[in-house]
Amino acid sequence: MTVPVGPDGALEVYSAVGDAFAGRRIGFGRRRAALAANFARHRGRDDAAVAASWVAGLLAEIGCAAAADAPGETQPAGPSGPLPTDPDAPLHGAHLVAALPGLPAGAADLVRWHRERDDGTGFPDRLRWDGIPADAAALGIAHAFLELVEDEGEPRAPQEAVFAITAESGRAYAIELVRAFREFIAAAPDRWDAPPSFALPALDDEVVSTALNSGGRQTVPSGTSTTAVALTPSDRATAAADRVAAALGPDRIAAARAGACVHAARAFFHLTGAPA
Repeated sequence: MTVPVGPDGALEVYSAVGDAFAGRRIGFGRRRAALAANFARHRGRDDAAVAASWVAGLLAEIGCAAAADAPGETQPAGPSGPLPTDPDAPLHGAHLVAALPGLPAGAADLVRWHRERDDGTGFPDRLRWDGIPADAAALGIAHAFLELVEDEGEPRAPQEAVFAITAESGRAYAIELVRAFREFIAAAPDRWDAPPSFALPALDDEVVSTALNSGGRQTVPSGTSTTAVALTPSDRATAAADRVAAALGPDRIAAARAGACVHAARAFFHLTGAPA
């Protein structure tokens, strides 16, 4: 079985939830996942590492949902631009990814450390140099590249974005990874975000929502409802659900599905102690 790469895949719906809470255009996470996985393949990584890069790329910003009700927060930004990133968002996201069954080993670590920088000014753990796993650093490069290419105010052409990444070589990013990324984009200028497919256990909404609404516990009482956790209404959560629903489709089923996924992500952070 494979993780679906279309709009019906549970992981992609949760990726859209991350996009919405981060203020991205819906679909940013899917493109980040494809870019990260294809870059991993270019670097000669094995199937397990490529799959971990794909999943981490999808869910890299799901931790932004942890700040759904943080004091002073506004509704998620629209496609006009992302919100400032909570320094703890990668840590929260890693905890959520680790709670989901059947995902590739190491995916949670890539989510946690993809915003670290070689000079130690990244987050959440301020790692530096060889302390940053190469696959996490590669995901960070993919994320930065896509931010530049999709910048609403001043979108860059791919080669311009590569130039900007190269300028940060040795400070933000490892020199050898930047060199490999430059070669990768040059070799596939029109195919770098082509969606790949991997042999992985399929996850449906019920499996994911049950895991999240249980706070990641491995055993869940029989008959547990996936919406059992009571949460205070949140403007940001409502806005995020509306944006995801609009991407899924115009019917009530899409709206219900989007709402349930947003609720499940918030419930997980509520149960595990992160602000939600």
